Amino acid sequence: MNKIDYQIADNLCSKLLEEFNSFSEFGAMLEWLETHKDLYNRFNIEPIGLLAICSSNYQGVRYENIAKFHSLYQKTEYEYNLLDHMSHEEVITYFIERMDAFMI
Repeated sequence: MNKIDYQIADNLCSKLLEEFNSFSEFGAMLEWLETHKDLYNRFNIEPIGLLAICSSNYQGVRYENIAKFHSLYQKTEYEYNLLDHMSHEEVITYFIERMDAFMI
């Protein structure tokens, strides 16, 4: 990827962040995750056994919207799949602690 690719992706990520904030229903989140998985994977670096990080820097320039998109995607995917890892009670407690009524 080159500088122009990063600039285009940064602009796209900016629009996707705005789109995400306008969701009125929970089901739209799953569609958003599926639709933009390739973009997430393009900037995701996840060595086996280590946490994932975002490749949002190119030639000394940090592309903030790419970093924010990566973080939001990662958090949303994790929270959407919490029931795979926790009981219902633990999931409800998780969202109550974060005061996230939309996800409850």
